[in-house]
Amino acid sequence: MLSTGLYVIWERHLKSWGWSVFLTLLGVLAIFYSVYLHSHPKAPNPPVWVVLLSLTWIAIGWDVLERRKLLTAPKPGIGSASEPQRALVSPKSNREYPWNVFTIQRQPEVSFSTSPGISHRTKLTIMLTNTTSKDIHIWAPVWESTEVAALEPFASKIRLELIAEGGWKANKWGEETQCIVLPCAQTFQCWVGLTEPATRDGLIRRVQKENTGTLIFPVKIDAKLYEVPIKV
Repeated sequence: MLSTGLYVIWERHLKSWGWSVFLTLLGVLAIFYSVYLHSHPKAPNPPVWVVLLSLTWIAIGWDVLERRKLLTAPKPGIGSASEPQRALVSPKSNREYPWNVFTIQRQPEVSFSTSPGISHRTKLTIMLTNTTSKDIHIWAPVWESTEVAALEPFASKIRLELIAEGGWKANKWGEETQCIVLPCAQTFQCWVGLTEPATRDGLIRRVQKENTGTLIFPVKIDAKLYEVPIKV
């Protein structure tokens, strides 16, 4: 009972916290009462384990049903690196993956270049780590913002860390591409080209306050296509 309640609280995917808190408290009381019975053998000892076991399995069944509802999503085919972006819909749709996929390793950064040979001089860069227990396919993200527009023609690239050379901590990366397979617990870097701001300090402050826009990553997990929005 205790572990089931704590599990539901940690996942935080049920709409109500009431049942998960109830299960947790009931589990704690059952544990403490069993300890009490050990030193007070004359205390009432009803066979409540049957009820507790039934409630545990009911909670697990409810959890499974909630997950099946959240994971209802279409199964588009993957034909090319650009196909997920064409299939992408609004981030409020049921395509959005219901659990955490990425952890941000460092605060996103904005870089400005004055080199005449670079087409996208203002870039927003972010490093993300796969926090799932699976290897997942990731495509370069699209950009959504009402405040800061992407530079046309739109461009975004991703690259995987080189673990053998020290990985992201040593700033070692593979080649930039549109699609990678990201193993569990590994990190990748992404950049997107933005329009040149009127004031660079203003754009830097926006990024620090996470008020710039949203990177929407198409990802394939367990042979299903989802989208993962990252607010920056």
